[in-house]
Amino acid sequence: MKAYSACLTVLLFGWLVGGAAHSQTLDEQYEYYLRNKCQSLNFGRDFNQDILPGEAGPNLYAFCTGPLALPSGLIQTINGVGGAAGVAGGRGREAGEDSALRRRREQQRAETQAAEEAESSIADVATGLFTSLDFRDEEQEATQYEGGRRGDRLTASLGLDRRFGRALVAGVAVRGENLKGEFETGGHFEADGFGATLYTSWFPIERLFVDLSGGIDTRSLHTRRIVGRRLVTDQGTFPPTFRITFFPQLRAVDGSTDTQDESADLVAGYDFSLGAFTIGPRIGGAWRRSTIDAFTEIGDTPMSLTFDEREETSLRSAVGLQLSTAFSWSTGVGVPQLNLQWYHEYQDDQQLLSAHFAEDLRPEPVKLRFLNEAPDRDTYSARLSFAAAFKDGLNVFASVEKMFGHEYQDQTGFAVGVRWEL
Repeated sequence: MKAYSACLTVLLFGWLVGGAAHSQTLDEQYEYYLRNKCQSLNFGRDFNQDILPGEAGPNLYAFCTGPLALPSGLIQTINGVGGAAGVAGGRGREAGEDSALRRRREQQRAETQAAEEAESSIADVATGLFTSLDFRDEEQEATQYEGGRRGDRLTASLGLDRRFGRALVAGVAVRGENLKGEFETGGHFEADGFGATLYTSWFPIERLFVDLSGGIDTRSLHTRRIVGRRLVTDQGTFPPTFRITFFPQLRAVDGSTDTQDESADLVAGYDFSLGAFTIGPRIGGAWRRSTIDAFTEIGDTPMSLTFDEREETSLRSAVGLQLSTAFSWSTGVGVPQLNLQWYHEYQDDQQLLSAHFAEDLRPEPVKLRFLNEAPDRDTYSARLSFAAAFKDGLNVFASVEKMFGHEYQDQTGFAVGVRWEL
């Protein structure tokens, strides 16, 4: 029975990829449908093998029309230069607590620890205004299914929260985000976004906390990728020499789309006092759903595509440990912190994506179906931070964070934050 089920799964998958069962990357789909004058696209043709009027745009018509014949001497075809590079920007963002809010919550607990160190009391009710700036360098290596890319993400946040003694903190934060980067094979991408989050921190007993938040973000994403089909032909000489040409020629295609994220996060922890140090386990979960709207690329090439809408859902657990201590000086108290985290992804599976040639004008164009990269289920991070609370109500925070153990991604982040007691 198990063998039968496995066989059925393979057959169903082969049916889904629609006649090109071996073609699971975007580059392979380009090759399957563009070779031999686009025979696999099944255009209607006249007796000269010219595509019938109204079935294809000018670039696709010019490339696909004419007798079905391969160029002589063809020995290798490597197509879609840049083709797999970050489809709509690559994988969606994995679920995870917003870094600015995470830092703000750590700062709240650091303020409490600082007050204890200074042997001072915390006001029963206090309102604070905070702002932060986060910079993150993100790099993805080229994989079988997605091209390599590198980008820089800058996020500015502004928030207002209210503390009710030591038992409860509630607040709201808004943020703006800019992401810029380049594809390894040529081209670039940029995204601008805005979001808002409601959050609360509850302290049911001393040293135990529960954090809960929910947010929504929207982004406008613009991509430019370089596409082309590389032909390698034998020149028939001895020793052998080869000629590299591009057909279609290398061209840029531009696309614009919008993305929407909904997220929810839950984190709990308990802090133990060990002499001058505080050590605390952390456990939590994060859920995120990302929707990427359908969009059409524009470019002077038959390789421009129309991508279908897609949705990604991420569910991650986080288990970690925080170590901190406190020391005082004449004007305030400082709290350095070290956080170690292990993340496990449960839901963000590899997806079969779909698109069609933008110049395929038929009512039911042929679909290209290809896989995105599978997630790395287990990753780790280390974060070193420092919070300082001054007697005049000013608090500052700074941190550096590094991701470890990811198969094909690398991330390093820096952040600073300021809070004023109102």
